[in-house]
Amino acid sequence: MPDSPTTTDVENIITAEIPSWPKLFNIGTQCECDECETMTGFPHFVASTCHFLEQCTKNDIGESPYDVLIKRAPYIPHTLLTCENANRVMRYIQRGLEILQFYVAKKSYADLPAYDSKGDDWLSDYNAVARQAYKFISQAFFPFSLPYHQPLAVARTFLAKQGTSLDEMLKVFGVDDSAGNLRILKEKLQLSEEEYLLLTAFKTDAGVQDVFSLYGFDTDANFQAAIYNVEEFLQRTGLLPAEIIDILQTRFINPGVELVKFIETVFRDAGVAGSTLWSQLKDIKSKPFDAALATTIQNFLKPSNEPALDPQLLKNWIDGGFDDFGNVVIIIPDKDDACDLRLATLGTIKSTNDNTVKPAITNDQFKKLYFFSRLLRKTGITISELDDLLSPVATKPNDVIVQTLAGALIVKEKLSLDNGQVAAIYGQLPFSLYRQLFLNRALNSINADFKPDATGNFFTKATPLKTAAGYHPVLSLVFQLNESQFDLLIKTVGITPNTNLTMEVVSVLYSYVVFAAAAGINFTEFLSLIQYSKAKTGLRTWDNTTNKFADADLNSLLSFFRLLEKVSSAAFTLPDLVYVLGSPDNVSVTARLSDDAVKQSILNLKASFANIDLQNPSTPPDLDLNVPFLKSKLYFLYDKNKVALLAGMLAFQHSGIRSLEFT
Repeated sequence: MPDSPTTTDVENIITAEIPSWPKLFNIGTQCECDECETMTGFPHFVASTCHFLEQCTKNDIGESPYDVLIKRAPYIPHTLLTCENANRVMRYIQRGLEILQFYVAKKSYADLPAYDSKGDDWLSDYNAVARQAYKFISQAFFPFSLPYHQPLAVARTFLAKQGTSLDEMLKVFGVDDSAGNLRILKEKLQLSEEEYLLLTAFKTDAGVQDVFSLYGFDTDANFQAAIYNVEEFLQRTGLLPAEIIDILQTRFINPGVELVKFIETVFRDAGVAGSTLWSQLKDIKSKPFDAALATTIQNFLKPSNEPALDPQLLKNWIDGGFDDFGNVVIIIPDKDDACDLRLATLGTIKSTNDNTVKPAITNDQFKKLYFFSRLLRKTGITISELDDLLSPVATKPNDVIVQTLAGALIVKEKLSLDNGQVAAIYGQLPFSLYRQLFLNRALNSINADFKPDATGNFFTKATPLKTAAGYHPVLSLVFQLNESQFDLLIKTVGITPNTNLTMEVVSVLYSYVVFAAAAGINFTEFLSLIQYSKAKTGLRTWDNTTNKFADADLNSLLSFFRLLEKVSSAAFTLPDLVYVLGSPDNVSVTARLSDDAVKQSILNLKASFANIDLQNPSTPPDLDLNVPFLKSKLYFLYDKNKVALLAGMLAFQHSGIRSLEFT
């Protein structure tokens, strides 16, 4: 006798026999969306595309593009035009990716297996091929979009979807040491280890790369023959025509660009050929300054817009900046078609006026262009913004530049500063910000000391911070500081009131002001906290050993900012903290611990010990919770003088509290 059917068996039979929507109407889906019925919907798109390809011109063997497509993806004609398929990534995309990965891994299509649409095991070793392909492109360095680190890209994409980032995760869960901090800085710029080595040392797994290799050439001869063509350079770097023009205006690439602008301004209407100017400037550079040279310079300036310019001033300018002036990389227009950038070439002012200069652009200059172009793509900021952040450290090694840039971007984000303000923390004020602060119309009557001389240089005359009349009025107005605050500021920085104004001094003073403002802290309290806590702020101070300002430390700056955040969120105020850390007799703060507060604190401590005795009546006979016992234990953890002071208070024996009346 057969077994009785179970409930599950009955449900399966009923479910199988009940007519469903597809069985009733013989269709594969119940589509309720309007898109499938429109001309922009998936069915119309697929059908129209296939029809268009079918009508296209056939090749030599009589196949239309549609025929070729179907050979490669025979499942396309059999794909149901359903909503499900409309929202599914088509398999041919995956197949195309697999073919690309195969070629990257094998360097050839020769061993590519025949396509079988029936199974998913077209490439039986697909995972191995993919790993090999991604390993290769993680180590490749040309074009500039490489190297590509696929596991890192996946992690970044996933974390971005979760509303965070990998560098934030590293801050929370990473190791707090120099290596951990370096990894955070790399990730801030989204640099893999391979990219970091490439940028900082031009190094790959195969070793240090030649300049021609960095730009994708196989030999230096081919590199020199092609790279000076602007169109070729743009193709190799991925830059746009407007971008290369702007890049050549940066101080990072061309430190002498301001000198070029000065010469262009002075001789704009003089009608003097560039080659003539070059020869005359070179001649002035080669001679010592005397009366004869002064006359030569005066004659040189006659056709200019500044005929009365001091000859000695111009001589000093030429001596200090002629080399940078000659090394400025420029775009040389084509003689026949000056407007077509594709026909233009790259060179320098020196190479343009001296045919013996070979190569026209040095390898070091091409490395700087390579370095800047890659960082431009990595940061996503504008060319001028990147220049503001890089220029202060342009002469440093590449690893220092990269780490400083990453730290600057973190500081910028954390403190909500702009690029110029961040740059002033570890370098000089960018001219755009300097002009906004010190050369505005409101200060015209008092800012003569802050204006550039005829050659564009600042603070060429000795001007002390403070005179008999007080601190310079421009600084007082711009920084909004009174005399006592200025005294405390220069003491904190480590300079004196007699220190002469320079662009660096102004930048350092400004960095303290802007940091305190960004942290939302009273300036006097901010400086007092620095003085009495001895905390490492990361801001620059004067080093008497080296007779120069020490470099800023952006990591310490961020740590100090986090300290300020903790102070702000604590139960006591900043003046309270200054009072605790410093000497109350020497600190001008309002916070003072009253006698009643001291009395109450000691009573609370004694009550706590008494409560311990009450809750633990059966203590071991050798354990006596008295002041000597407490002292013996605390000596292991705290300074002995502080422990003795506490013990004296608890025993009412310290002179500082004898006048207090306890009950």
